[in-house]
Amino acid sequence: DIARLAVQLNPGRSSTAKAGDSAAAFAPVDNVAIQQSRPAEPEQELPASSLAAGISESLYRAVHDIHTVMQAIIALLLDPNDDLRQRQLEIVRSHGAESNLQLILHYLAETRILNDTMRLPLVELSLPAIRRLTWQQQADFHALVERLITLDNSISSFEYLLSRLLLQSLAESRN
Repeated sequence: DIARLAVQLNPGRSSTAKAGDSAAAFAPVDNVAIQQSRPAEPEQELPASSLAAGISESLYRAVHDIHTVMQAIIALLLDPNDDLRQRQLEIVRSHGAESNLQLILHYLAETRILNDTMRLPLVELSLPAIRRLTWQQQADFHALVERLITLDNSISSFEYLLSRLLLQSLAESRN
C-alpha cells in the first residue's frame, strides 16, 4: 500500500496519513530515509543504463577521473567539421594541452558514436570530477572551453549549458 510506505518513509507525517490517502503518498520524504534505503554503488561501476545509452566504459570512466575529465569534455566540444575542428585543436595546443591531444582524439572517436541526447547527461556525470580540480585548473579549463565554443561565432544549446555549468562549478569552488 502506497500510503503505508509513505508513512514508513516519513514518520513525521504519520498522524495525517491514513490508509488509502493518496495525497500522503506524495508528501515530501526525508532525504535521509531515501539515502538509507539505497544500496551503496561502487564508484566506477558502469550502470546498465549507460551501456544502453551508448556510453562506452572508457568514456564513462574518463568523466569520473580528475586526470581525464577535461580531455573527455573537450572531445565533446570538438566540431564535426574538419576545418573548424583543426582550428579548435590548434587552440588546445596553444593552451598548453598538446600532450593530451592523443587522449582527446581517442575520446573524440567515442563521442562521435554517442547519442546526442546523452551529451549533457555525460557532462552532468563529469561535474563531481571537475569540482575536485583546483580552482585554478577549473578557471583555466573554463577559459579554454569558452575559446573553443566561441570560435565559430555561434553557440549551440549544448555549448551554452556546458559553459553555464562550468561557470557555476567555478563560482561554487571559489566560495
